[in-house]
Amino acid sequence: MTSDHDQSDPCDASPEAQGPGASSGPPSGSEAFPVSSEDWQRTPATVRALFLRLLAELKERREQIAALRAQVEDLKERLATDSHNSSKPPSSDPPSSPGAKVRPGKPRGERKPGGQPGHEGKGRPLAPPEQVKDILACPPPSVCPCGGAVHCDDRESRRHQVWDIPPLTPEVTEYRLLHGTCVECGQTFLGSLPAGVPPGAFGVRVMAFTGLASGKYHLSKRNIRHILQDVFHFPLGLGSIAKTEALVEAALARPVKEAKASVQAQPVVHMDETGWNQGGQKRWMWAAVTAMVAIYAIRVSRGACVVAELLGTAFKGIVISDRWSAYNGLKAALRQLCWSHLKRDFTKIAERVGASAAIGTQLLEATRASSNSGTPSATAS
Repeated sequence: MTSDHDQSDPCDASPEAQGPGASSGPPSGSEAFPVSSEDWQRTPATVRALFLRLLAELKERREQIAALRAQVEDLKERLATDSHNSSKPPSSDPPSSPGAKVRPGKPRGERKPGGQPGHEGKGRPLAPPEQVKDILACPPPSVCPCGGAVHCDDRESRRHQVWDIPPLTPEVTEYRLLHGTCVECGQTFLGSLPAGVPPGAFGVRVMAFTGLASGKYHLSKRNIRHILQDVFHFPLGLGSIAKTEALVEAALARPVKEAKASVQAQPVVHMDETGWNQGGQKRWMWAAVTAMVAIYAIRVSRGACVVAELLGTAFKGIVISDRWSAYNGLKAALRQLCWSHLKRDFTKIAERVGASAAIGTQLLEATRASSNSGTPSATAS
């Protein structure tokens, strides 16, 4: 019976297959086993068995070394991964990483603090007279130290302006709805609020400020209550703040709808999504950004359904995004992968060894050449 090792790599041969009684020639493969058939036949069987066992161990060690080398390269690549070759944020870069922006230290005493000699000074420009509330004249002293009288002359006065915040106190407007009775039938009537007066207790400026503090400056309801009380002397409960936020959201529904329609009609839209914590629950903040308008949406899903919601069914423009699977439903001809992401990926490939480094370098060179020629579309971060 012919052994399975007769037609295999000599390193696959084992002492059991090539035992002391084996009479066949040396295993095939002259490079791995440079022994002639005559020399092999003259070799004692025990030596042949030992040789084959050592050869098998050598193959095993080579495989282990190759696996360890691959593991070392993988670990080196992980250690070298930062914001310049991956999507990791720059804030996570250690000081030693290539992507870290470390300002070189200056020897102490090289420059003095503040403006340097020859530096053009910049100050607050004076407000024009029509924007000044009060103008107060400050005359010079009436008597000179020499004893002579001082009279004001016609030279242009030196202007000094002081900017300040006016005292902030709530404005309370009371509307008294009067009762009336018909003199003929006795039917009673009640006056109505003028047009534009909100039915609640808070005016439009209070609601606008609450929406601004919550939506733009991300203040909590408790901090909104504190700033209204401390700065404006305006008492407002947490429940009222929540209701005011809902009213502002409803008031913004129409302009938000218009902004969404504008984005869906644009030829190029940048899209991205990121994790978002809302009330302790994991959500996703989506962004669809154009040259003039941007819309944001907080959703539970990170899937393609949100892409379809933000772009609409009639969208015919080009979407610039990363390679997240939610965008895979878009037609390839209407999708541009973000060049910033691609460049970081190419950089990571170029920092490897062997053929990968050459491929990565060529990709980076092609990227730079395309960028210089103006071929790539605008990137999205």
